[in-house]
Amino acid sequence: MDHYTILNLPVPFARHQHGIRTKSSSPEEVKQAYRAALLMHHPDKTKASPVSNITNKGKPSVDAIKTAYKILSDPELREEYDRELLLERISEGTENTKHISTDTRHGFRTGEELIDLDDMAYDDTSGSWFRACRCGESKGYTVTEAQLEGEERKNGREVVVGCCGCSLWLRVAFDVSEEQSDGEDT
Repeated sequence: MDHYTILNLPVPFARHQHGIRTKSSSPEEVKQAYRAALLMHHPDKTKASPVSNITNKGKPSVDAIKTAYKILSDPELREEYDRELLLERISEGTENTKHISTDTRHGFRTGEELIDLDDMAYDDTSGSWFRACRCGESKGYTVTEAQLEGEERKNGREVVVGCCGCSLWLRVAFDVSEEQSDGEDT
């Protein structure tokens, strides 16, 4: 059971009837869903079953609800979780994500392109890099310093970002300069 299902929230990258994309839940909506899930599933708040000591299979535990809230309420953790969930659903070939990939055997995503961070424009005001998408969105792909730092902490050198205007993806390779890594001279 994924974190969105646990909190009874829509999965943001899923498309439903007529290709309408589900919007991402706001922090307030996540908080409200968390509280509702706790009230619904907390052992002290629910009536005891006539047959005690039987667990309700398929019902999330309080710990699962807390974990779901922790991840979905933190923007960085949520972005990473969304990416992993999307890739998992693509590899399973689930109905709501079939539009994203035509070749799930190799992890290929439709429209995916590999570029270098230097190929993106830098916006001084937001401190992020951006690139237009072929769908027409002028800042369709955006990479933040936080994303790069998060990937660097995992010894990664590539981030995957989705277009904010369509279902296309971009893999952005980056390298850490010597002056940024430890301040050491070589």
